[in-house]
Amino acid sequence: MENLAWFSHVGTEYEVKDEENKKIVEFEGPKVFNWDNCTIRISKSPFKKFRLFVRGHQHKYSKHNKKIIRPTFLLIVDIDSIGSIYEEPYHIGSDRKDLKSIQWKTYPRYVFRLDNYWIWEWKKKYTDIKQSNVYSIHEQIKTFLEGRSNHEEYDNIIVEALPHDEIRGVLPVVYQPAIDKLENYVCQIHSSKDEVNKHIIEVSILFNNEQLRRHQAVNTLYEKFRLFFYGRKIDVESFRIHLPTESFSDNYFTFQGIYSGDFGIFEDSIHGDIKTPPPRRIILSYFMDHYHPVVFINTSNHAMAQMDNNPTFWKWEYQPFEEKSPVIIGTKSREQINNEFISVFERFFRLKGTLNYQLAGSQKAVRLENY
Repeated sequence: MENLAWFSHVGTEYEVKDEENKKIVEFEGPKVFNWDNCTIRISKSPFKKFRLFVRGHQHKYSKHNKKIIRPTFLLIVDIDSIGSIYEEPYHIGSDRKDLKSIQWKTYPRYVFRLDNYWIWEWKKKYTDIKQSNVYSIHEQIKTFLEGRSNHEEYDNIIVEALPHDEIRGVLPVVYQPAIDKLENYVCQIHSSKDEVNKHIIEVSILFNNEQLRRHQAVNTLYEKFRLFFYGRKIDVESFRIHLPTESFSDNYFTFQGIYSGDFGIFEDSIHGDIKTPPPRRIILSYFMDHYHPVVFINTSNHAMAQMDNNPTFWKWEYQPFEEKSPVIIGTKSREQINNEFISVFERFFRLKGTLNYQLAGSQKAVRLENY
């Protein structure tokens, strides 16, 4: 049974607006954001005393998948301090349109603070505060900090266990900043084993689009370029997972031509690790087990890496094996995916080849008739 709680943090408000057929991201703030029905998981942090994985869920109809999906949102925060639980009057304000019933109304809550974050719940008629979810979460964190929890096995595992369907080979879990509302979302994830080197897994991610952010002025021209040269508006990016030995510590990624380096979501022309062979990038974290390495999409042109370059933003969490996942999972290779699209160049040469073949046939028929 999950301990559901509210999670609040200080952040920057943003809104995607349409202006002259362009999508503009505007920022306001800072302000306090309140998120309900969150699950909290605790882990080691490479930077501070501990790390929290905060997850929220939604159920919505997907026009792309034509079904009800359950997208998951994730925020990863590193924490140094934890306060005591206290009670206070609180109202959530008007920042959540779906919570109008309690906007500007004050109710008592149980809450504790962690740096600039708050975990809390509305006060209920408990006989003892120890019955609350907030108390349970607070105790879990204290137990973790006191070293009384057995977590050594999961030092680089993002999630120990979640409900999911049958594991189908090596599949990455992909994270993308939820700020990327410019129709750049992930549609499909394909995992294909190399026919020659069985320890190499080629992963191809299909995005609904690739809308530029820093270079918005040339976005329309860039879309026409993709249609002309690739025969598609969608963006396709591929990387490789290498499993050279049975020891997961030897696993690594290669992101040839799509490595993000230290760049974040506002960049749209990043193409790191171009040289051949590309550098080995150590897998830093896994999801549930070592068959599910974690990848972060960091820039608007979908350059990616093994680390998160947008830590202050909530992420879409694409679990390709989840029953209600918003992504379609497949086993196509990059070559198979490319062959599904025909560029203008290819159409021209195919048409030219057909005409030459027909012309050659006509000339042959004329020669036979003369003979």
